[in-house]
Amino acid sequence: MSAGAFSDEELVKTATRIVCVMADNGKLSKLSAKLKVSGIPDLRYFDPDGNEVGKMSDRSAGGMIKQINEIADKFNRAPKWAEDQDKGFDAARADGKPAIVYFGDASPKSQMSEKAFGELPLAELLGKFVWIKKSMDWKSDDAKKLGVSGPALWVVDPKAEDPFAKPLKKLGLPKAGAALKGELGPILKSWKSEPAPKKEEPKKEEEKETPEGGDK
Repeated sequence: MSAGAFSDEELVKTATRIVCVMADNGKLSKLSAKLKVSGIPDLRYFDPDGNEVGKMSDRSAGGMIKQINEIADKFNRAPKWAEDQDKGFDAARADGKPAIVYFGDASPKSQMSEKAFGELPLAELLGKFVWIKKSMDWKSDDAKKLGVSGPALWVVDPKAEDPFAKPLKKLGLPKAGAALKGELGPILKSWKSEPAPKKEEPKKEEEKETPEGGDK
């Protein structure tokens, strides 16, 4: 493959969705034999448990971008973040789920916190919450009002008038995935799933029932 494909700006950006490891074919000949590598360069994809789930099928930048996105969508263990806070709360109300609001910034501590969200012990709980990411400046008025000064995770009731007024749980971060599971699991056990009722459309005049014995 030409160096140009690997240096393609969009491909480099897309590759951040997976963990990339470069293996020297000469120094790792046993691994190459095990994977039956017949030519280089070669790309192999593995799921979080180490099982091979794909190999390079297209050497063009566009082809690799498509394949990486397909594999990342299928195998990534990570929260599916809501587009924004309001849409996240709307989705949580509609689905009858509690909402998780993650407060973070670009610091290494926040990056470590987000990495734990993809750890195996937490995987089974990811779809049972609606996840909302809130980028913070710890010195801002918003941060001071909420009382957060570093990475944190709040579990809130989206049905509440002000979900932040009485959080169901506040957790300082970072924490390992297993520890997060231990904190979040009991919340789900006590959570009463009550999806927001759908609004019924008013009956049209001609559809209204006529009282028994009455005239139309």
